[in-house]
Amino acid sequence: MTHRESNIEFDFGSAHVQQIQNDELGHGLKNVDFIIREADRTILLEVKGTGGKAADFLSNAKILEFVEKARDTYTYLHLTQDLAQPLTFVALVDFTGGARLESPFMNRRHDSLNANLRQEKGNRWKIQYIQHSLLMSLDGFVIHFPDYTAKRQAVGV
Repeated sequence: MTHRESNIEFDFGSAHVQQIQNDELGHGLKNVDFIIREADRTILLEVKGTGGKAADFLSNAKILEFVEKARDTYTYLHLTQDLAQPLTFVALVDFTGGARLESPFMNRRHDSLNANLRQEKGNRWKIQYIQHSLLMSLDGFVIHFPDYTAKRQAVGV
C-alpha cells in the first residue's frame, strides 16, 4: 500500500503503518506523519518539504518543532500503552528545487536534534524516550531504509 506526504510517495512493504492526519491524536498533541511498526522497533517519521531555502528550514525553531512532534507522539503512545518496541525518530526533509546542504551543517543540525530530544529548557529527561534519531534528505532515506521505497511525486499528481 502506498502513502503520500509532502509530495513523496512511500511504500513501507509489509510493515504495519499508521498514517496520522493533522490532529488525529487530539488533546492538543502534535503528531508525526507516520508510525511504522517493525518487528524490533517503531519508527516515528516526520516528513517536511522545504520548497526552497533549505538552510532556513533547518533553523533552531524547526528542530524544536521536530522535537515537539516526537515528544507528543511518544506521550500519546505511552498513554495508550502502545510502546512495545524502542522508538526511532526520523525527520525527513525534502530539499526540493535542487537545494542541498553540506554534510557538516546537517551533522550540526542532527546534533541539535539529539540534544533537544534528551532535554528541554535545561531539564534533562529521566527517560530516553527516543533511542535513535535521524535527520535526512529523501536520498538518505532511500539509502538508510532499503526495504522501503520513497520517491518524489510530480506536483499536481
